[in-house]
Amino acid sequence: MITLPRRFASTDVFLDSSGFLALTNPRDSHHLQARATWQRITDDRLLTHTSNYVVAETHALFIARVGVPFATDFLRGVRRSRTRIERVTELDEARAESIIFSIHR
Repeated sequence: MITLPRRFASTDVFLDSSGFLALTNPRDSHHLQARATWQRITDDRLLTHTSNYVVAETHALFIARVGVPFATDFLRGVRRSRTRIERVTELDEARAESIIFSIHR
């Protein structure tokens, strides 16, 4: 079982690159579900988080899938949003690797 660090509450939402893409790309097969989920997040005023790694990954994904203008708009938008960007540390990386290696021996 993976537990969230103490700085996260059970009502916090972590956003990943596939979620960002599905939310913004109407051609994505999960677009409608992502939009409905985003509506619930905003209606319930949940706190959203992502990481600096996810921001970089999402930017690259947007360049490849929907173009540079969308990628640039994403960077501007995420910086202006209320989404908190968590900075990945070496300790975070080591913990992630530990989880991965324990699952995939």
